[in-house]
Amino acid sequence: MDAGGACSGGPRAVTQPYRKDTVVVSSTGKKLQSKVVETKGNALVDAVKSIGGPVHLCIEEGTQSGWLYEVLHHRVKEFVVAAVPE
Repeated sequence: MDAGGACSGGPRAVTQPYRKDTVVVSSTGKKLQSKVVETKGNALVDAVKSIGGPVHLCIEEGTQSGWLYEVLHHRVKEFVVAAVPE
């Protein structure tokens, strides 16, 4: 788990711990898809699987960051927890 870095490489999913919205963007930042995902392990794993290819996952640091890492880190090529400036 990279603390505060940026995702590199191909498609990545960006999720926010307190929201159910997920955005998939390309390595150039182009929005590829957006969907609402239930905040349950199975639903999140299915959402990551649906992206296809190597996935670089970036999430905001928060109270659910550790849980999201445990659920998803083995499903993605790269997992980054980004600290959000206040």
